[in-house]
Amino acid sequence: MSSFLSRFARAAAALAGAIALAVVVWFVLQSVLVFVVEGAVAATASSAAAAALVLVVSDVYLPIGGGPRTDVLRNRPPVENAVDAALAAGVALVAALALALAGYTDWIGIGGGLAVGYLSFVIRHREEYAAR
Repeated sequence: MSSFLSRFARAAAALAGAIALAVVVWFVLQSVLVFVVEGAVAATASSAAAAALVLVVSDVYLPIGGGPRTDVLRNRPPVENAVDAALAAGVALVAALALALAGYTDWIGIGGGLAVGYLSFVIRHREEYAAR
């Protein structure tokens, strides 16, 4: 039973860390973007970018799920995973900015940016994802 509680505690701590990362990334991006674009556009783009970043980090490092696919990604150097996560966030940011500037400053803009950003990560690692 203690093994289950230990795994549960690690998963909860990892999830809390992922949420904290999302909040920090969102806040930093929102704080910078609000000087360039209007508030709703900045909120949409920063939300999509933060979500894409945390989704990639969670996919690689969170102990929930797992398997051969995540083991391959997890065993890569952390810098490579950080660059991949940042690239996915950048793609999500650009896609969400385009959607928000077109008037979709709601869940369509956030979801569209997130989907494009995360899919850019999946496409770059299609061999690992196909190895299920």
